[in-house]
Amino acid sequence: MATEKKGSQNNVRFSLALTIGIMISILLVALGGIVTYYTYENQKITALQTTEKIFQLSSRQTEEKLFSMIHSVESFVAVTSALKAIGGNNVENLSMLLPYFNQSFNSLPWMTSFYVGLNDGAFYMIQALRDNKLIRDVYSAPKDAAYAVKTVMPGDGGDIRMQFWFYDSNLILLGKRRENHDGYDPRERTWYSDGISTKETVITAPYIFFSSRQIGITVAHSLDGGEGVVGADTVLTTISQLLEKQKLTPSTQIVMMEENGRFILSADQQELDQLQKGREIDRTSELHVKDLNNQAVIGVYRELVAKGIEGGRVIRVNGEKWFGHARQLMDGKRNRIYLAIISPFNELMVNARATRQRNLLIILSVMTVAVGLGLYLSRRIAGSLHDLSAQAESVRDFQLSKPFAVHSKISEVDDLADSMTVMQSAINRFVEIARALSAEKQMEKVLEMIVNEAQSVTDADGGAIGLVSDDGKSFSYVLVRNKVTGVHLGGVGEEEISLPPLPLTDEEAQGEALEVSVVRDAETKAIADVGMTGREVCSSIKQLHEREGYECHSLLVIPLLNRQDEVIGLLHLVNGRDSVSGEIAAFPEH
Repeated sequence: MATEKKGSQNNVRFSLALTIGIMISILLVALGGIVTYYTYENQKITALQTTEKIFQLSSRQTEEKLFSMIHSVESFVAVTSALKAIGGNNVENLSMLLPYFNQSFNSLPWMTSFYVGLNDGAFYMIQALRDNKLIRDVYSAPKDAAYAVKTVMPGDGGDIRMQFWFYDSNLILLGKRRENHDGYDPRERTWYSDGISTKETVITAPYIFFSSRQIGITVAHSLDGGEGVVGADTVLTTISQLLEKQKLTPSTQIVMMEENGRFILSADQQELDQLQKGREIDRTSELHVKDLNNQAVIGVYRELVAKGIEGGRVIRVNGEKWFGHARQLMDGKRNRIYLAIISPFNELMVNARATRQRNLLIILSVMTVAVGLGLYLSRRIAGSLHDLSAQAESVRDFQLSKPFAVHSKISEVDDLADSMTVMQSAINRFVEIARALSAEKQMEKVLEMIVNEAQSVTDADGGAIGLVSDDGKSFSYVLVRNKVTGVHLGGVGEEEISLPPLPLTDEEAQGEALEVSVVRDAETKAIADVGMTGREVCSSIKQLHEREGYECHSLLVIPLLNRQDEVIGLLHLVNGRDSVSGEIAAFPEH
């Protein structure tokens, strides 16, 4: 909770616990967001690359299946066209080859019919009825009929005789009938005109069969004698079933189309039904992809197929992203044939989004734990700092009797508590000195208190105080203490100091004693090593402190001033100690 700082209306403060908690939360949210975004973007790229590979595999499998079907029928047509029994003027005699055709239809389930067209207009066709209800209804075939044989025989005077024979699966004749000619002339069909003009096998583009009204491909080859053409129809329903199995997601659309947009096949049964209904009304009915109520298929046609682009890319359909792929399967007679696959982006990204949600939940859980831990730790830190703040308030109010009892696992906080303890102790000592000085009537005791406190603060081995005579002509030591050597000179009830006074006047001063220069210049002097001075400037000090095995090294001399800033004496300290190692150390110059 924000609180106003004392003495200021414009400065707002926050608690340390809240600040640390907010900072940890922001850091974790930012880190989690970056990790989640990076992971999600990588998964999107991986998902699209994987989808592209799957679509390529599906296209390749479809192409292989299509060519396998066509090649098998192509081989059958080529072999059959060379049979001697196929030629001749009486196509009705071809029924002797029914066992051969029966075996071929069983081996090639995608082949629906075989026929022979002769130059005089005669026509023989055997068609496998299988479970095609449409063809059965067109032929009014008996219930158990497996094959329908249609013959068209031109007669004298322009009379054309058309008959139908129906056989079961064992090739037993179930019935026959004669009907009026329906106008069919093989010589007018594309497969005949293409086949009669070459010695090679020809393959038509996908088209609608006259009899079954299904879409398929015709493989044709001229007879050896050139008197006609044999052909076989291959319906692409099998391909449609394969496309249905290759749908990657529930909404994936797979369509076979020509580059001009003519619809051939789809994995969507509704689109196939729509096409079939049109053919029932008009045998020549064709469906363009733009006629479909399928914006995704229209989109992949417009962005890829119509532009002759193969491969995959992201496509926008009605504001939504889809991933489309197109591959050319074969060159048709009129237009190139493409297989187009398109899937909604949101379905392809299902796993990526699920992973993103899991990552967010994990990050949220980690953040909750981390924030809780951060608040706990910050409260511990803030608690210690709050105690230090309360202790500082007590020091400010000179309530120095209560010792510091703040301990923290945070080294900086613990160091601060130690420093404040030292500060409180120092202030407490100086306050006690001030009180003692104001209450003490004997000057000797006051001086002794000053030396003792100075030694305690600086951790010095020894100390001494000297005073300037009333006439200002000499200087004498009145108190000497050294806790290492046990020297106690001067003061109350102690041994007197035998060192004679040091003259301060220019006429009487001998040499340049350190004490004389300090009194004269009123400046503090610090010497790191007395032995390195090279002069007997510290002889009196050394005489006071040095004993057998003990030498003076570091030295600090401080002038004592009265209220008029006049030097009335000096305080010196010898051999200050390092608070950690206990070794002799130099005094600070300031």
